[in-house]
Amino acid sequence: MALSSFTARHPGVDLDLVLGQPHELLADVERGELDVLVVFEHALDPWKAPKGVEVVHLFDEPQLLVMPLGHPAGHRPRVRLADLADDPWITTFGTETPVSVLERASALEGFTPAIRCRSDHYEVTLGLVRAGLGVALVPSLGVQGAAGVQVCQVEGPRLYRRVGAAIRPTNPNPALRAFVGYLRDASARLSVTLRQGAAERPAARGGGPPDGRSPVAEPVPAPLAPLVPAVHLRHAQRGGAEREDHDAGHDVVPDGAGGGLASAADHPGRDQRPHAE
Repeated sequence: MALSSFTARHPGVDLDLVLGQPHELLADVERGELDVLVVFEHALDPWKAPKGVEVVHLFDEPQLLVMPLGHPAGHRPRVRLADLADDPWITTFGTETPVSVLERASALEGFTPAIRCRSDHYEVTLGLVRAGLGVALVPSLGVQGAAGVQVCQVEGPRLYRRVGAAIRPTNPNPALRAFVGYLRDASARLSVTLRQGAAERPAARGGGPPDGRSPVAEPVPAPLAPLVPAVHLRHAQRGGAEREDHDAGHDVVPDGAGGGLASAADHPGRDQRPHAE
């Protein structure tokens, strides 16, 4: 995980973590009250960063269809949204409007989904799907480790979330560049894991596991997850040199450097909007 790796290498920097929605926190990055904010945007629901804020791309994660065990479409490697037009849906709220990404994508497929529930917490969404109350469109990180559901890829237009780190390029905090480097490394490893998971998912090969069980989501190893809440990095003034990090390719935060690094990140269990702290 980016946070654990960073704190191990830079014990003289304190991390202050803040949870929040991206659209609520972006203004804090702009004002310099937050140093880093992990944000995302959906291809069908884009947003523009405030003036003076730059978004560093980290990785893209695909949207996946999640269905109850035994759903007739669950054995197929790919399913069109329109094939589930008669099913009740569990979806999220929109970013700046009530219209969710599911509803935008469904409109392109020529139907209006019947929404049974809206939640930005994927634990709630998966629980409702598991109980047979509907189907859902969930980013791949949101289904990692989820049991008791069937997962398959979306046929048709590519639906994905683009995850990035919002920063202020003029931020003088000496810890900022190193911290973003750790986010990049963790994201690169996570991207590989997500691709491998998609290739190995039984439904993606057009069939179930050898024992006939329905395919379920497999967990991503926790150390690879680059997801953090809002973070503020402050030099602790405890003395002692920072560990050298040249081999990892990161900048070393100089001992005695002042200032704090505030950063925020997306949480896999919530469909956060662009925000900053």
